Amino acid sequence: MFETLEQATQAQRELTAAFEAIGMNFSKLNPIVHNALLKEALATSAGSAMANFNEVLSTLQESTASEEGKLGVLREFYAYRARQFSDWA
Repeated sequence: MFETLEQATQAQRELTAAFEAIGMNFSKLNPIVHNALLKEALATSAGSAMANFNEVLSTLQESTASEEGKLGVLREFYAYRARQFSDWA
C-alpha cells in the first residue's frame, strides 16, 4: 500500500510539473479529468498521459464546437479513460 501511495504521489508531482510547463494548473482541472489522468499516469507514465492529453486538447481546439461543448466532450472522454484504468488507482 505504501508503494502505491508513493507511486501516486510521484505521478501527481510529474503531472503537476507537466501541466505547469504548458501553462495549466493540474490541481484545478475538472475532477473527472484530473482523476483519469492520474489513473492513466499510474498505469502507463505521466509522459504518456500528457501526450494523450495534448492530443485530445489539440483536437478539441480545432473543433468548431462551443467551449461548453468542448468541455463536455473532454469530461466524457476522461470518464471513459478512467474506466479503462480503473484497476490501477
